[in-house]
Amino acid sequence: MNQLSGSTSLKGNIKSCFFFTVLSSSLFIISCGLKNSAVNSRTVMTQPQTTLIDAVEGNILVRLNAQDSDRLSKSFSKVVIQPTDKPPAPDAVNSYSSSTEDLKIDCAAGNAAGVSKSCTVSLKSKPSSPENTLQSDESSGEHMFHLRKLIDVKRLYSSLTVKEWDLQGSTYKRFSTSDNKMILECILDDERSRCSIFLSNGQSDDFSD
Repeated sequence: MNQLSGSTSLKGNIKSCFFFTVLSSSLFIISCGLKNSAVNSRTVMTQPQTTLIDAVEGNILVRLNAQDSDRLSKSFSKVVIQPTDKPPAPDAVNSYSSSTEDLKIDCAAGNAAGVSKSCTVSLKSKPSSPENTLQSDESSGEHMFHLRKLIDVKRLYSSLTVKEWDLQGSTYKRFSTSDNKMILECILDDERSRCSIFLSNGQSDDFSD
């Protein structure tokens, strides 16, 4: 009788153990699924909350937040800025590329929910044109780029539809991000025509447009 009782108890233990193992496996799968879901939800939201400045493969890359991307996109002419033999497509993105591609600006359709535009600015760490310069202070994370090739300056200046200012006989246009981490400024006159991009932590003087 004791032997039979022990056998029944053993079968019960085996069933309990099997049930616990299946339950643990199910919980583990659910847990992993929740973790993967959380990771996926984070990767979908790629639009930055503030201006992001990174050094990537020989370039200084700037990504604007949704609000500033919309503002910058609306500040460009409706036509495609790059030279082209064909008329621009109706849904063409607003973009600019200097003749040596030392400076690129792209505003494309946003890839996150509720984002209409996603704008990026790219500067070559070592400009191809000797007329263009980039100075960087790695300790403070500040960068100052000057686009001096006249044809490029005129193209970018004329494509910006922001307010035009008068500075001692010179005309200039300025666009700055809402956090002042990026300032794009173009000056046009006979002597010092240039478009400059200032990148910083946003704590410098207020240059908001």
